[in-house]
Amino acid sequence: MVVAVAANQMDKLADPVMLRGAALPTSLVIEQSQFLAQIAQQALTCGTGLTTNQITFERISRDIIPQLKSTLDTVLAAVKPSIALEQMQNFGIFREFGELDNLAKIPQDPIWHPEGTAWVHTMMVVDYAAMLSRSLPIKLSPDERQGIMWGALLHDIGKSLTTQTRNSDGRIISPKHEEAGVEPARAILELLEIAPEVARVACAIVREHMAPPALFRELCRGQLNPESYARAVSRLAKRIEPVRLEPLLIAAMADRLGRSTPESPHSKIAFSRPMAEILEVSITEFNNHN
Repeated sequence: MVVAVAANQMDKLADPVMLRGAALPTSLVIEQSQFLAQIAQQALTCGTGLTTNQITFERISRDIIPQLKSTLDTVLAAVKPSIALEQMQNFGIFREFGELDNLAKIPQDPIWHPEGTAWVHTMMVVDYAAMLSRSLPIKLSPDERQGIMWGALLHDIGKSLTTQTRNSDGRIISPKHEEAGVEPARAILELLEIAPEVARVACAIVREHMAPPALFRELCRGQLNPESYARAVSRLAKRIEPVRLEPLLIAAMADRLGRSTPESPHSKIAFSRPMAEILEVSITEFNNHN
């Protein structure tokens, strides 16, 4: 059911690269313009003798943290968050958040991520996360919905710390980037005073977003039989408690879809079946045994 609904919605979703060229809602344009104007004004009056473009965000960020949080909450609640996020990135809003800002400079293995940098991938993921969290027939609390979006934005932040070129074959790798990303993600969420219930969901996504597809690959390759697979899912559910599996699985599906690999969106959805299977089967089995 989940796969069918997601595939149906995919027909209505344009390429995320095209989504980023769409027009912003008027209300968001106004809020964004006011926010950027406020930063510019503070930069001009802080007495450094530098121009607005030379000012680093660190010097003025503490005064506008509440407005930044409000703006990001609005942006992440949008249908296509990447539009405003790209504007904020280009303006330098994320400079204080070094690991997030650096994603625009982080290359990725073109075999897995031909779309480009880790930032380009992240923008695709946030757009798909917004679509899936609205379209899938899954009941989410407001905190879970917000957590999914923050998790999508921060899920690969660890690539800023771990990305390297492998000597043996020259391929780009980011070993254990999910673990490395947890602390930077938590620091950003704490700085912005994101609600603990939301932050827990986001951090679970950062830490575990690779687990669902990895388990499914092991199942497909015969490395796990169905019973072992169900037990592994149960262990995953316990690792992220009190966060539910549903937000993690939606974010993991968005991560899979948010790339320009050659397969069609429907085949990407099909690869994301572990999320659907876990939602429709494994959660039931997990609940029956606990």
